[in-house]
Amino acid sequence: MGWFNKKYIYENKIFDSKMLAIYKEAFNNRQKSDYDFTYKPDKDDILAMIDDSKLFINTIKNYLSKNLL
Repeated sequence: MGWFNKKYIYENKIFDSKMLAIYKEAFNNRQKSDYDFTYKPDKDDILAMIDDSKLFINTIKNYLSKNLL
């Protein structure tokens, strides 16, 4: 997460800070679901996470298709 933040958000300013926030939230949710056995997100949180994930994936895909292909 630190490398993504440094390389793509601050140094090269490729993505805005919303992408880091989405990445960070996904990581934290993964940690909670792996290690906190009482963690249970509600439906609205899950739907918001899905929307954020789609935005993150599409943003990265668009960057890669323009810059690597």
